[in-house]
Amino acid sequence: MDSLIASGVLFELVGLCYFLFYLSMSRRAVAARYSRRSRVLTLLAAIALVGSVVGHYAQAPLGIVVMFGLAIASLVATFLDGRATRR
Repeated sequence: MDSLIASGVLFELVGLCYFLFYLSMSRRAVAARYSRRSRVLTLLAAIALVGSVVGHYAQAPLGIVVMFGLAIASLVATFLDGRATRR
């Protein structure tokens, strides 16, 4: 398990899931539910997570903090958009 984390493969898989989430957010039927902020943060989080394999920053603590920071910011923005559409 440590070798998977060190190589960044798990981060890449999570990044692909974020990208699929971004694609579902961008469909015309549901695009009005999400703000541009949510879509941009989700796309940036997906790029950062997938790029961890290529950039080799999955081993650096700062790289991991930045990746998780973007992922959490994306989830919080999406959650806030979801609450705003329910009101």
